[in-house]
Amino acid sequence: GKQGWRSPTRSSSCSILSIAVLFASVEPLQAFLPLHCRHVSPSIRGPCCSPRPLSTVACHRRCSELRTRINMVNEQLPIVTLKIALDENGAVDDLGITSKRFTSEQSLDAVHRLRRCSDAVLVGIGTVVRDDPSLTVRRVPLLEGREQPLRAVIDPSLKIEAHCKVMRDGYKTVIFHSDSDEVDKRRIQLISELEATNQVSFIPTPTNQHRSLDLTSILGELSNLGVKELMLEGGPATVKRFLQQKLVDRAIVIVAPIKFDQLPVPSLIDHHVLKAAGLALLGEHQDWGKDSVSLWSKAQLQWPSPVISEWP
Repeated sequence: GKQGWRSPTRSSSCSILSIAVLFASVEPLQAFLPLHCRHVSPSIRGPCCSPRPLSTVACHRRCSELRTRINMVNEQLPIVTLKIALDENGAVDDLGITSKRFTSEQSLDAVHRLRRCSDAVLVGIGTVVRDDPSLTVRRVPLLEGREQPLRAVIDPSLKIEAHCKVMRDGYKTVIFHSDSDEVDKRRIQLISELEATNQVSFIPTPTNQHRSLDLTSILGELSNLGVKELMLEGGPATVKRFLQQKLVDRAIVIVAPIKFDQLPVPSLIDHHVLKAAGLALLGEHQDWGKDSVSLWSKAQLQWPSPVISEWP
């Protein structure tokens, strides 16, 4: 006759557990020790392991935190959320005019909420030279217990200047530069003097066959610094490289109702590029003020909020 399912014997259960890795999302972790599991991962432990009763929204937020932690354990890389703003023709800037913000107030507020939810914000050196951004949270209050996000700059040849905001405002910044001998050692010494008086760090980074900094190495270094959620803010060349290597997990694309008409800088990013990067469009476009916003995510990665428009 048919054999029903039988509970495995204790010995077989123990033999399975002896080679298993346990990811525990409940407390106390000590309760699992008698099971003789090979390894209980401590890095999954965190605010999602709360004994308090949770509402539906709070529970979803905890699950989002847990999902981020599992990604960190499995991939050893942060979750990368891209934010990019475009004009109606897909350009990110107009070099014929002074650099200035062109999105709505609502979009700007959303960007600062997104920064507030991030452990670090990353840009390329071109963005620093062109815009001199601070990359801090200013338009919304910081979450309780949170600091300003770490600023990360990809700067292979160390073109950054000491007067830039990210170098002198006292908040933490990390500069990723090439580890090759072509980098001017005197410039490294000159800029490294900032480390004595400012919270600025310099990390030599290997390059790939195209002499660009290895993005996976950068993400690994950020992971070592405790970064779980990374916000990618540009510029277009940096964004394109992340997308080509399928390192973007979510994307927020803001299209403002303007047209750059002097020296527009094309982003070369459209829905075909986003789909090729493994991202799928979530729901309908959102309206943030006069801007049209599309939200994208990898299939296996849910949006952090059950109501898409509520995050960030």
